Formats: sequence, C-alpha cells, structure tokens
Amino acid sequence: MEQKKHKIEDLSWKMNRILNKFYRLETTPIPLEQGVIISHKELHVLQAIGDNKNLNITGLAEYFGVTKSAASQMTSKLVKKGLVNKELSPQSAKEYLLSLTPNGWQAYGLHEEYHTKNTREIERRLKSFNVGQIEDASRIMDQIESVIEERLANG
Repeated sequence: MEQKKHKIEDLSWKMNRILNKFYRLETTPIPLEQGVIISHKELHVLQAIGDNKNLNITGLAEYFGVTKSAASQMTSKLVKKGLVNKELSPQSAKEYLLSLTPNGWQAYGLHEEYHTKNTREIERRLKSFNVGQIEDASRIMDQIESVIEERLANG
C-alpha cells in the first residue's frame, strides 16, 4: 500500500513537470509572415476554429475547458493579429461565429505540420506499449483531469 502511494506521488510530480514544460512550450513565440508572432497556444486555437465550422466563443471555451472570458480574450488577440474573423451570428445578436482569415489558414497549415511531426514522434516512442497499456494511461490521465476539474470548481 505504501509503495502504491509513493508511485502515485511520483506520478503526480511527473505530471506537474510535464505541465510546466508544456506551458513553456505553449507560450514560446512563433514568428509568422508580416511580423506576426503567435504562441503554440494560439496555434491550437486556430486549429480548433479551422476544424470546427460555426464555432462560437462558448464552443471554443468548452473545447479548451476554459471560461468564456478566456476564450474571448484569446480570440480577440487573434482578431487583432489578422488571423481570425469574428462575425455576428445570423441566429443570435449576442453570438459571434469564428472563422480563419487567409493568414489564419496559413498558420493553421504550420500547426498541422507541427502536430503531425509531434504525433509521429510520440507514436515512435510509445511503439513498445500495447493498446491496453495506452488505454490504461489514458484512463489514469482522465482521473487526474477530473481531480483538477473538481479543484477548479471548488476553488
């Protein structure tokens, strides 16, 4: 029992280190054409918008698990950088639909290349694990995510 507790604590610390490194990666500046600089996090937002037609701020917030305010701020930055269009929805005067500009689609393509390369590398490194082991790891991550969601909800 004590060994299991130690392994869970070790897993928690590893997850913390991964999240810290991921945050650094997500905020690393990426230069685009015309002097525009964006982060990996912003590229993920572009991907979500490009992959989901008729996406609005609420949908974007749900997709990323953030508040509507945070999604709105992310979107506003990308509108200012000329990568996203924000248009009033024909169904509601309170809702804005998001779409990519031509420059947004260009950045989207860069993200697709990055994502493909990253996924291939992860697949290569996880080749020795069977599907069941990967499913187990995914279930563990689901449980960790639910703990974090509860902590966020309860303050």
